[in-house]
Amino acid sequence: MKKKNFILRLISWLSAVYILFCLVITAWTSSYSVFAAEDFWHAVQIRNAGSAWNYMVMMYKEWQGSYTATFLEGLLSPLISGGFAKLRIIMIGCSVMFILSVYWLMYAVFHVQSRERREYCTVAAGGMLFLFLNYRAYPEVYTWFSAAMSYSVPLSFMCFGMGCYLRSNRGRLDTLYRILALVFGFLAAGGSLVVTGTALCLYMLVAVYYLVKNRKFSLWNTLIMAVMIGGAVLNAAAPGNFIHHDQIAQGFRPFGAFVTSYVIVVNELVSLIHSPVFQTVFLIGLTLGAALRIRHGDALARWSMLSIISVFIGFVTVYPLALGYGNSVVPNRCYFVIDSILCLVIINAIMCTGAWISYALRRSRLRIHILFAVLLGVSVVLNRDMFRTLPQSEDIRCLRSGAYAKYREDISLVYRTADDSSLNVVISSLPKAPDHINAFTLSANPESPMNVAVAEYYEIESIRVETLN
Repeated sequence: MKKKNFILRLISWLSAVYILFCLVITAWTSSYSVFAAEDFWHAVQIRNAGSAWNYMVMMYKEWQGSYTATFLEGLLSPLISGGFAKLRIIMIGCSVMFILSVYWLMYAVFHVQSRERREYCTVAAGGMLFLFLNYRAYPEVYTWFSAAMSYSVPLSFMCFGMGCYLRSNRGRLDTLYRILALVFGFLAAGGSLVVTGTALCLYMLVAVYYLVKNRKFSLWNTLIMAVMIGGAVLNAAAPGNFIHHDQIAQGFRPFGAFVTSYVIVVNELVSLIHSPVFQTVFLIGLTLGAALRIRHGDALARWSMLSIISVFIGFVTVYPLALGYGNSVVPNRCYFVIDSILCLVIINAIMCTGAWISYALRRSRLRIHILFAVLLGVSVVLNRDMFRTLPQSEDIRCLRSGAYAKYREDISLVYRTADDSSLNVVISSLPKAPDHINAFTLSANPESPMNVAVAEYYEIESIRVETLN
């Protein structure tokens, strides 16, 4: 038992160090965010609206129903006040909040399992972040203000809310956690519809789980679900959604969206499983699942049922995207939500598998656990070369070389040129952005929507780029 505890504590400490590493690298990268052309369009609309509330109402009627995202944009936009300094603080805060929300969700999940197993949440959170952050880079979310407000922040609200929802059904501060679950859930429902559908589905899954487990209705759980459904309907029924849909897609094809969702989710699952880091994460999950030492088959059966059902959450996440765009094109910011959910589903399924192996071979639990841990160590040693090609390794190289800082400095000169000029501005060329930074883009055509938005923001007649990269 002491050997087993030592192994788990070692993995837990290493996971804690890795989570801290994620916080530093992600926040540091986010600190070099620049304003994208769409940020200028939003800033012009906010300035015309006069207040965050008026902007939210206007966008609800004319563009999209994401009430949380649009209100936060109107309230916090650095282009309205604060500039680069405020942008840096906001983007660092968004990145840190997302990682902490993942940890909180894992903490709540293991607290529900057993108070003695709470320390395992560090390993689960570390494994999920290792798979998620090294499968693909997400520059549109970590270095783009508008996308962070619509995707990263609402998804963080969802994770915080889910954690509170789980704790509200088992904890000393039930009422406080219930209120927080309700508030965070309503805020999450006001993000992009990709986040809204995911949050509603997860909340519903938890409600059904406790209904089956306790065999009785909970007034609070029913109230929380009613608020979630109300928020989702409020978002989805916005007149702006239908106006926006008509501008970017042709026709309304709900059945075709099901097929497209299936293709996107299956392809993404296969791609995740074939990613370089999956083997290491797979062994982490098996080790952690075996360590849980679940003694009751019915508890494992409920866990397995939830694991199977949770696979469909991915389809719920993708469906609003497929329906809205009318094709299989997935923007990077949407992959952020899809991949985070699929990584959680994968980690959960692997841990459940490890728990079943431990349950079936319970007389040899210690040996099985040590075997998984040894295989994990061997995997890390044999695959050490892969660490050089991971997205986080690229971030480290760019941060150390000053590539991110140089791009921010170069693009600042473009902003100052537009701000200090009058009438018609011609930019000779735009600096090339590093791969993991969301780039500021302009067209050679001064009449393009983004060029017009930038010109309106700086109150000049026109702006264009002479040479496109």
